[in-house]
Amino acid sequence: DIDGTKGQLMEAGVVVEDLGGETISVEISAKTGTGLDDLIDAIQVQAEMEDLRADHKAAGEFMVLESKFQRGKGLHLNSIVRWGSAG
Repeated sequence: DIDGTKGQLMEAGVVVEDLGGETISVEISAKTGTGLDDLIDAIQVQAEMEDLRADHKAAGEFMVLESKFQRGKGLHLNSIVRWGSAG
């Protein structure tokens, strides 16, 4: 129940954009993967708008959004860098 979730967020002081707040929200399904591309796009836009940068000297910490194994190519990950870098 998406509206119920947004209501719970409001009770906790988090107001999403479509209800007049500043917090982005993207409807996704972990089960089907629906909306994942929209989530990644929204995160990229927000990072560009706020000029977010990682500390390239720090060890990286990541949150994996999606992973796939492809024959001949290996493991492919879509992830968010919380801090640091992979290199």
